[in-house]
Amino acid sequence: MRFTSRLVCGFYLAGVLIAGTSTVATAAENSLTAEVKATSTYLWRGVALSADAALQASLVMSDPTGIHADLFTSNVVGGSETQISAGYRGNINQFKFDTGGRFYYLPQYESSNFIELYFGIGTDNFGGKISISPDSGNYLEGYLTLPAFEKWDLALTIGQYAVDEDDAGATIAYDDYLNYSAALVTDLDGFDFEIKISGNSLDDNEAMLPTDTFRTVVSLSKKFAP
Repeated sequence: MRFTSRLVCGFYLAGVLIAGTSTVATAAENSLTAEVKATSTYLWRGVALSADAALQASLVMSDPTGIHADLFTSNVVGGSETQISAGYRGNINQFKFDTGGRFYYLPQYESSNFIELYFGIGTDNFGGKISISPDSGNYLEGYLTLPAFEKWDLALTIGQYAVDEDDAGATIAYDDYLNYSAALVTDLDGFDFEIKISGNSLDDNEAMLPTDTFRTVVSLSKKFAP
């Protein structure tokens, strides 16, 4: 696991170097975007972090250089979760990239507080991302978005978590696992509506929170850009 982490760190730093030496197009002006979301279940990497419905809010600030700072909060089983992240995003030809770090804070689950680094690259329709952390393990994910019918899109995702078993906690499984999902997404008068079917390869005793093999999730969100 430690050798794998070093290898992934090397890949991450190489991505940063390539991004820094390439012709990069970034945002033209400062921006501030907020989002509120109501979801029947808060799913994080294929695992349910809320037993029932969750209310979530996020705030993204970015400047013309491509630097951004993000804040996300949600209720979870037994309390709340806050994510604080910062990074750098831009374009390399037709591809978009985003690289940075993220801190997860759950006051009720001290064992699940950790920091990770991430690097993602792709387009609006397909791409991948790797997240690495000495405190939880490595997570590799990919996505593909296709037009479905009329105004609906089909969003497919798959992820593999290589868990550091010494650091498993309330929201981090004890064993490696695969997760996957298929979602139909559309715009409803300015609101984003999504219905998703999600699954994972965990057994019930491999995480402290609910780990249903299959779960259907319905979400409604709204973005604001003052």
